[in-house]
Amino acid sequence: MISMRYFHLLALTCILLLSQQVLGQNSNSGLLDLDGVVYGYVYNPATKGIFKKEKQIVLEGTLSNVQITVTENNQSVLNALTNKKGEFKFKLKLGKLYKLALTKSNHNDCYLLIDLRNIPQPIVTSGFSFDAMELIMNSFLSKDTTNSKLPFGRLYFNAKGNFMDFEEILPKNKKNLELRKKENMTPVNFILKSIEKNKGTILGAGTEEVKKPISKKTEAAADTSSSRDSVASTVRVSMVKPLEKKPIALDFDNITEDDITKKELELSDIRKQIELDRKNAVTHEDSLAFQEKERIVEAASIELNNAKKLIALQKQEISSQKRLLVWAGISIAFILCFLGLVVKYYIDKRKSNHILSEKNRRITESINYAKRIQHAILLRDDEIRKILPDSFIYFQPLNIVSGDFYWISKHESKVVVAAVDCTGHGVPGAFMSLICNSILYETIMDKKILNPSEILSRLNKGIINLLRQDSDENASMDGMELSLCVIDHQKSSLEFAGAMNPGFIVRNGKVETLEADVQTIGGMNYFLDKSKEAEFTTSTVQLEKGMSLYLLSDGFTDQFGGPDNKKFNNKRFKQLLLDIQGLPMGEQKEAIHKALLDWMGTQEQIDDILIMGMRF
Repeated sequence: MISMRYFHLLALTCILLLSQQVLGQNSNSGLLDLDGVVYGYVYNPATKGIFKKEKQIVLEGTLSNVQITVTENNQSVLNALTNKKGEFKFKLKLGKLYKLALTKSNHNDCYLLIDLRNIPQPIVTSGFSFDAMELIMNSFLSKDTTNSKLPFGRLYFNAKGNFMDFEEILPKNKKNLELRKKENMTPVNFILKSIEKNKGTILGAGTEEVKKPISKKTEAAADTSSSRDSVASTVRVSMVKPLEKKPIALDFDNITEDDITKKELELSDIRKQIELDRKNAVTHEDSLAFQEKERIVEAASIELNNAKKLIALQKQEISSQKRLLVWAGISIAFILCFLGLVVKYYIDKRKSNHILSEKNRRITESINYAKRIQHAILLRDDEIRKILPDSFIYFQPLNIVSGDFYWISKHESKVVVAAVDCTGHGVPGAFMSLICNSILYETIMDKKILNPSEILSRLNKGIINLLRQDSDENASMDGMELSLCVIDHQKSSLEFAGAMNPGFIVRNGKVETLEADVQTIGGMNYFLDKSKEAEFTTSTVQLEKGMSLYLLSDGFTDQFGGPDNKKFNNKRFKQLLLDIQGLPMGEQKEAIHKALLDWMGTQEQIDDILIMGMRF
């Protein structure tokens, strides 16, 4: 029974020693244990404006499913994906140079060199960790395309400071250098923050025998074995390990100067306690304990210094923000003044527009009334059909009132027909049309003059006298062009006289031109040569059954349009007359209107249009 109990105790002792030795070994031997998280951000220079706070960098939070690829000499050694929280964790062999690549759709690729060469052998033997690495990717489409594969920096072991350090890699090209400096500030700041967090975690190089307390079961087993070699009271513990706890926890997002002061007091108390521990140290374990505390305090001091730097940056930023707020206030005041001027201008403009609108309304009413007066002196359609049963009049003024007008009057067996084109259009042309209509009425209706050339001569003299064109002081170039016919049904003849405007007759499938005299009624001709009295000629044509007569102003033939934006001209008009000869006169009017619209297309009408057509 005694031997069996002794055997059990000896086996238990061996198992405990073996487990202690296994647990004492470092699973990271020869490796860098790396873990961290990947964030996303947008660098957008378009957000910068004169009245905006400069917010060119906007964080997007962590990124899941980021492809992480680690290569050595362009050979892939590791592929991984970040989890839903954007986290990753993997190990790399020490003594080599790696290139870490982060790729994700709709984001710019991110590259980082991890240089694990030139690491002291004791640290290589034990391995070490780099915790909470913070990487970040830009989702803004960068202009830095020529250096898109260039790592933004190199993570390497700083042998002098005994910690992992970082250096930025910048392009050699000056233009790309400036661009990279702007866009890469965020990833650089993040990796530097990771460096600061990990400082102090590599406590020293190599290993050291450290006495660890042995459990009661182990002591009992050692006593029963009575062998000093079978149970060792010491184990080898690696001194290169992550810092598991810190006496000072700082919230860098909400840190204040009061917090730093309190933490410095706490740190001072801890240092005093360490000094007491040093004086009271008796065993080797006590010495190691306060050494550990010293290292922790040193790491805390580094954090406090970083916090001070952060507050200094915050103060600087607050100062900048205050200046920005002052400028923003000045800018807002300027904008308000400007808006006040704009509103005042708008109100004044609205009043002016209302006044102009009222004036335009009155002018339009007056012109519409003038239109009624002008149409009153023209024959109605039913009166025209009594005199010329088979005829049409196509009348298309450019404005409300027109400078073109037509004359039709019957005198026993004779009918006088005229198409008149006065100078100008709109209101000035309408005034001239009233003057010309008055002189025609006096000549034809009162004085019974029915000879075409004599009618034009008297009309010419009447315009010159009425407008006082015989006086240099009041000389004007206003006048008119017209074509006039006297149709004698008893003699079956047609007498024609024209001033600049020809007439057209269509018979036997041909178009014949009734030539007009090359001089106007009043206006320019008389102004150029007052000593010469205008003479007009009369041409006579025999009427034939089915023959058609067309009188017109120059508005239709001078209209621009067609594929080359040219005038319609007399040649095309003659062809149009031949094309529509088979149609009744009413349908010819519609055909002429359609031809005008097709020719104009998107062009605007440029003049008053008048066409008179009649068939005998």
